[in-house]
Amino acid sequence: MRVWEWLPNKKELRIRGHRRRRLLGCETLEGRRVLNASAVQFNEGRVSAEGTPAADSVVVQLRDNVFLLTINDDTFRFERSEVNEVTVVGGGGEDTLTVVATEPVQANLHPFAAHIEAADLTFAATQTSSISVISSDPTSTAFLYGSTQDDQLIGRPGRTWMQGLGFTNIVRGFNQVDSQGGAGADQAFLYDSAEDDKFYAKSHVSWMEGSGFTNFARGFEHVYAYSSSGNDSAYLYDSASDDTFYAKPHASWIVSPTTMQFSRGFRNVFAYGSSGQDKAFLYDSGGMNDSTPSPM
Repeated sequence: MRVWEWLPNKKELRIRGHRRRRLLGCETLEGRRVLNASAVQFNEGRVSAEGTPAADSVVVQLRDNVFLLTINDDTFRFERSEVNEVTVVGGGGEDTLTVVATEPVQANLHPFAAHIEAADLTFAATQTSSISVISSDPTSTAFLYGSTQDDQLIGRPGRTWMQGLGFTNIVRGFNQVDSQGGAGADQAFLYDSAEDDKFYAKSHVSWMEGSGFTNFARGFEHVYAYSSSGNDSAYLYDSASDDTFYAKPHASWIVSPTTMQFSRGFRNVFAYGSSGQDKAFLYDSGGMNDSTPSPM
């Protein structure tokens, strides 16, 4: 692993830690520093990098005073005050990108592309099949977007990802993740934590929330929510059309003309009909049941 450090006072990028530092093969072209070994350019606060035709590994680290860009075996180190814009373009292989931030960021992940905003820096990546963003700041937010194909969203406390044809986008450590389905027959799978959580399901948006996390799923044709522990509750709402609600001891779901919201394992389930010719079908368990009505 070679570490290249940008020296602002000398306007040079050199190998770090060598007794005789040698300048990475670069040349000045109209004021740009061109780093030929990894197709990296630095120009007036803008860093740009381009991958190779092979499968590249790119790691970006946003620290308090340092910006690190690692491409395969080369790491480029810059002072944060020197960089305000970063662009990475994949080279055609099955490239992977990992972004690690210790500060508040807003991550927007699309199929094969990412746009991340920090306080004083903007990062963008394209033509990348696998993207991971890791944040250690609780105020960070993430937005995941689907493709025109059939996609899947898996939302868990502290880890959520969207996957589809040829791409996977993952976010970790975000307290709030907002995901938008695309044009295909998309599915969302939302999971609870070990504590008491709540699941809300509406025809256009569903979300799971608990201590320190909220996962939104918008525009998904099918949404599945799972409760494994805690005193969890599910709230299912109808649409403006004719809906049907089904309730069994361990699973409940509501079906509209275009969507379905499903919940399994919740201790408490509440269903609401507001308009349309809605129907509800309630099923008992296999044991002896108490038919005595009780007020809510």
